[in-house]
Amino acid sequence: MTLPFQIRKKNQAYDENIKKRGNVAKSLDPKRNDLLLQEARAKRDKQLGKKTRASMTRTQKTLVVVILVLFLASVFFQFIEPFFLSRNVAPKKKPTPKGKVVPISIPIPRPSSDPENGNNPLANSKKPAVQSKNPARANEQDLENNEETGWFSSKKEIDFDIDIDKEWEFVTFGSNIKLENKNADAKLILSGVFYGTGSRQKVITLTKENFAKGQHWMVFGTSDQSSSIESQRGAKIKCGSKIRLVNTFAFHSLHSHADVKSPLSDNQEVSGYPFESSDKGDEWIVTCMPLPSSSNLKDSPFWRREYPIQLTHSQTNQVLQALPSKTFGNPIESHIEVSCTSKRISGLDSPQVWAATDGFYFKSNK
Repeated sequence: MTLPFQIRKKNQAYDENIKKRGNVAKSLDPKRNDLLLQEARAKRDKQLGKKTRASMTRTQKTLVVVILVLFLASVFFQFIEPFFLSRNVAPKKKPTPKGKVVPISIPIPRPSSDPENGNNPLANSKKPAVQSKNPARANEQDLENNEETGWFSSKKEIDFDIDIDKEWEFVTFGSNIKLENKNADAKLILSGVFYGTGSRQKVITLTKENFAKGQHWMVFGTSDQSSSIESQRGAKIKCGSKIRLVNTFAFHSLHSHADVKSPLSDNQEVSGYPFESSDKGDEWIVTCMPLPSSSNLKDSPFWRREYPIQLTHSQTNQVLQALPSKTFGNPIESHIEVSCTSKRISGLDSPQVWAATDGFYFKSNK
């Protein structure tokens, strides 16, 4: 691009050249000399204008080309290059954890009925899965093969061992657990709707959805035991202890009260009660169920994970239960009613039997 001072010098040189030409032509007419000078200057200005416009046009073209190249380069590195790299580089495999199992219990997949199916989690196991003939009793051989196994009973389950590392096999205070009713094959949940009758508090039901919100319950001691060492985080829960179960989705306690009927079964209603207003109606007694006589396992004085228990309401002495035949319609369609009853139903396949399954557990204190 031509700078202003360069143009000025060119103009002066051009003027001198024109004057010299006029002298050489020996023009005696001064007006003609002036006219020639004006025409020459006009011609010069026209030529300089074309050069300036041409030079600016080249600059603009260069700038556009540079911008286009940068844009194409950014598109290549952002979209096209990762595509080629993903085709050439093998996907990274997640490292297999070694040592202690993470203290999170994972939902146990059900074995396929076809033993040759590759999706069967027990297909590569040394010990084949054995279906229990009587769903109310565990298979004796399965229980004898492993001293640290979980046991549960259900009409729809196949009995097999659940390996839990030592010091993680107990339910402890502060743990965030899911409670499963093995007879209904469903989990306890704070559904988020309110009763239209009775207490008009939040409804607590059972659901078969594994990943629905409101299934986790944190285990607390009673309000009288809040400062006790026995109810501190990580302390094992003794069979016969009083606990509170607080839903971590909405911070409502598992609650019940006398003289309030449940809408479907006319038993004692169970509801969600705000934790900040906790009272004696939130307290439940953990009763550890005795294992079958065929079992080689010893009964523990503490609440074990995956082991059958009953929850008795401390204030009314009624047992928590779920009857699979009592289901709600919209807006909580297929949810099973949870209630309390004074009738005790024996057997490990009872609708009053519960078990702590997957969740977030604290290591038990020694």
